[in-house]
Formats: sequence, C-alpha cells, structure tokens
Amino acid sequence: LYPKVTKGGVIVFDEYQSDTYIGARKAIDEFFLGKTERILKSKFIDRYYVVKV
Repeated sequence: LYPKVTKGGVIVFDEYQSDTYIGARKAIDEFFLGKTERILKSKFIDRYYVVKV
C-alpha cells in the first residue's frame, strides 16, 4: 500500500489503538521507524493516520 500512496496522501489505521490487535500497532510502528512520517491521532475520529511526505 505505502508505495502506491502519493505524496500528501493519507493512510488511516483502523486497529492501531486496539488492545485486542497489538500486533497491528507493532507492525505499523516498526514500518515507520526511521521514516520521516509521524503517526498522528485524528481529532475528529478515533483513528490514527500518517500523511506521506
């Protein structure tokens, strides 16, 4: 998915905040480790997201 997202595109994570699917958070954290994007929490919905730079 990530390579197909254009600069300025948004990726929203559905299970990032879930205690049930802790593997999702771990995988996302590991993938973005060392990348310039930062994982952000939405102010409008209960989800986390990144904006590709």
